[in-house]
Amino acid sequence: MALSFSRTSLSITQKCFPSKTPTTKSTILNLLSYKPHNLNKFSTISKPNSFSLTITKLSKSPRPKSHLQPVRSLFTGIVEEMGTVQSLGDTKDGGFDLKIEAKTVLEGVHLGDSIAINGTCLTVTDFTNEDFTVGLSPETLRKTSLIELKTGSLVNLERAVQPDSRMGGHFVQGHVDGTGMIVEKEPEGDSLWIKVKADKGC
Repeated sequence: MALSFSRTSLSITQKCFPSKTPTTKSTILNLLSYKPHNLNKFSTISKPNSFSLTITKLSKSPRPKSHLQPVRSLFTGIVEEMGTVQSLGDTKDGGFDLKIEAKTVLEGVHLGDSIAINGTCLTVTDFTNEDFTVGLSPETLRKTSLIELKTGSLVNLERAVQPDSRMGGHFVQGHVDGTGMIVEKEPEGDSLWIKVKADKGC
């Protein structure tokens, strides 16, 4: 919020002291006898003729909803292993679960831990020595391509970064803005260039 104001016509109508005169004995006596509490000797200040106040509300461009989400976990984007989808679908309580067979990401896993599945940060709701389960919200199903997975599909897995982890990649949150379409693949040596078409909002 910005504030601006202006004042006009601030004037003094009288001088506080007599006009400048040659210094004489009588002048010195007059100064010595001057009484500051004599209000008639002081000038009067007129009130401002105008006082304007302008209040301007600064507009802010809206940010994508993904930027408003709290940062709970960070990832490097470096895949630790590939897991296999065991099952996915609706649950009895009205949710949507995804169960994945894995090995490396299960080491030291706890309920509530974050694991990135194909780059999407998801929370572990159940696990065994061979697999783990995550819940998919309606927003996750809309924003990601996880709904297209099937039993037997391979997925990229990565655990959240720990304070003692090596930072070999980039910091990413795992909050997906949307999906894109692969329009071109071009091999180059042992690498592969992929061209993706996406909406402007992504």
